[in-house]
Amino acid sequence: MLELKNGGDNNAIYLIGFTHASSGDRVNPQGIGSILLSGTDGDIRFWYIELDPSEFSGPDAEANLENIQWLTPRVLAHQEAVDAISAIGAIYPARFATLFSSLSVLRQSVRAWSKTLNDYFQKVNGKREFGLKVFVTESSESRPRTASNDKAETGGRGYLLARRVAAEAKKRRSATLSNIVTDISDMLSDLGADVSRRSVVTLADPDDERTLIGNIAVLIDEGNEGVIDKVSHAFSGQYDHIIRIDTVISGPWAPYSFCPDLQTAEAESTSLGSSPS
Repeated sequence: MLELKNGGDNNAIYLIGFTHASSGDRVNPQGIGSILLSGTDGDIRFWYIELDPSEFSGPDAEANLENIQWLTPRVLAHQEAVDAISAIGAIYPARFATLFSSLSVLRQSVRAWSKTLNDYFQKVNGKREFGLKVFVTESSESRPRTASNDKAETGGRGYLLARRVAAEAKKRRSATLSNIVTDISDMLSDLGADVSRRSVVTLADPDDERTLIGNIAVLIDEGNEGVIDKVSHAFSGQYDHIIRIDTVISGPWAPYSFCPDLQTAEAESTSLGSSPS
């Protein structure tokens, strides 16, 4: 969230995202609770709403952002606006609660980001993002004997040997699972998709024996989504006598996973611009 540079009673500019100016300016969002506005600067159209800055800045801002009852409807409204804009073309979605103090400040940033945004729109034009999660289920045969049992049966030397065997088995297992996810990513790339390996984050579910080992974002041409199904089916099922692989497809989404970091791009652009010729 960007800190507002000006105080007072003026409305803040809450950024929803960017599209290429050629995509049009007519959308019909429902449920965002505010009038969705847009403007252009060169080839870039920016989408925003005006709101009271006290909601997202000032003494109550931190408490608001930690209050799930306050946060949830606003996050849903933000996503509703992003989805509505996505219907008219590729969108660079802004992060939730990205604020500017005025349109002039936003326009300055748009100019600094223009090349990066144009390159991005060229990359994602006519494409959609999907998610492909990769899960593994292992049979009980893969579980090593406990070191404590080996210690009781064979003494200290056996205990140390058992620990080493277990560590080597764990290392081989980790390499196998990593290679599976890499093979899936490589096959998607070979079939023309752009892929991004995302962080593997999962909530423990005592009723689910599967373990998430891969979280892949897939950018694919519209009309060619069958590629994802093909790869998913190719890898789903029993991998060997111990490991079973399951894949889950989600989407389509706005291409969040392929958005460049605009702040980094702006800093790099400024650095290059200040270099001696």
